[in-house]
Amino acid sequence: MKAWAAGVAAAILLAAAAAAADPRADALYQAAVAKYGAADYQGAIKDAEAAVALDPQNWQAWQLDGNARYALGDKTGAVTVYRYSLQVNPNNPQLKAFVDSLAAPAQAAPAAAAAQVSPAQTSYEAALVRYNASDYDGAMQNAAAAVRADPNHWQAWQLLGNARYARADKRGALEAYDKSLALNPDNPQIRTFADSLRAEVAAAPSAAPSAVTPPVAEESPGPAGFVQRLSVRAWGGYGPVGSSGLMKEVNDDYDKGVREAAENGETVSVMRFSSLTQYGGEIGVDLVAGLTAGVIAGRLMVNEAGEDTSEHDVRSAPMRTYDSTYKSRINMAVTMLMVGGRYSREVSPNLLVRGGLFGGIGSMSGQVIGSSQDSWYGTWGSGSDRSAWRDALDGSGAAFQIVAGVEYRFSPHLGVALDLGYRSLKTDIYVSYQGDDDADGIYEHTEPREQYRDKDDRPEIVDFSGVFGALSVGYHF
Repeated sequence: MKAWAAGVAAAILLAAAAAAADPRADALYQAAVAKYGAADYQGAIKDAEAAVALDPQNWQAWQLDGNARYALGDKTGAVTVYRYSLQVNPNNPQLKAFVDSLAAPAQAAPAAAAAQVSPAQTSYEAALVRYNASDYDGAMQNAAAAVRADPNHWQAWQLLGNARYARADKRGALEAYDKSLALNPDNPQIRTFADSLRAEVAAAPSAAPSAVTPPVAEESPGPAGFVQRLSVRAWGGYGPVGSSGLMKEVNDDYDKGVREAAENGETVSVMRFSSLTQYGGEIGVDLVAGLTAGVIAGRLMVNEAGEDTSEHDVRSAPMRTYDSTYKSRINMAVTMLMVGGRYSREVSPNLLVRGGLFGGIGSMSGQVIGSSQDSWYGTWGSGSDRSAWRDALDGSGAAFQIVAGVEYRFSPHLGVALDLGYRSLKTDIYVSYQGDDDADGIYEHTEPREQYRDKDDRPEIVDFSGVFGALSVGYHF
């Protein structure tokens, strides 16, 4: 794309408050702007032509049509539609000069175009792309660089005002608009908007006169323009159980139990830890363009498949039978609180790639619920013994997770993201034993809390680590 052509486009795209006579034409023009910024020049031409078909006085759409044709190498077609734009809006000296350079002899055209390329124009074009993508912080940075390189670049001053206004810095926006109008007073739309903004600033309690000066050292927005974007996000996901610790041991033991039961002719219903379900929320604040710091709160639920049940029918004496039934179930969950950050980068006007790193703590809680019943019957009578228990589990450990994914923005505020990540989270495990229930079914605490140990008398862990996927919906204020 030629830098001059992009600059011409920028001068038009940033004309604030310019509305087409037909709202449908304005909508088509805005669609053409988005496609031009995404380098979809054929699509931009199609939408721009539809816009001028509805509103032939839409000089911005005519000019954007020319920009797209020029970007595709169609200089003749570009000149034709540029002249239509100049017929509607003859007070456009930059476009007129460019059209004259295209109509000049071929050997003069490259020099005329090259003469228009400057650091200020390059920064301005970058600012325009960022502004159209709703990256107002980035647009302010590039627009500030443009006016530092060329203080007489009135389009860059106007764009700086637009970006500041989008960040709710009305005073800073007014200063930039006034500087643009001082350089290009024949801009009625901006003058009208600046006058209305001036009244708002004057009516504000903290309003005070301030000098209009170029942002000499403004690599990033100053205090007046540093308005952070807050975002909130709700997420949910799914993943496998950890590959070590208590859950793996339980799964291995019950797999073994199924095989042994089959060999002994016993009836066994096996409980397994099958997966982890997760859900939670995230709050973030933009530090700079693309970088967000945030806090994640979430909960992981261990999904179980079945209940551990074993039944035995043992005939130990003539005319007497013993039946034994044992049941148990383990419920576990962990609550996470982590802090960290995400970095997002746009790959198209609505699509972003993103990655994040978070660290914090996980607090596990759960319980073991069990019961057993021994029954006998035969020649000498019958009877049964029953016992039940519910042991409380708890523990904690460090939590870390890294994620990468994509986000689609339906609008500058609403987006949906799909992430794939890896979580490292292992907690210790303590148990508070509770004994048999009494006649009223109330569990009595019988032993103090103690650390749970494995078969080799080592401290047991619960492993919630593993790869996971998560879908989230976010709103950016």
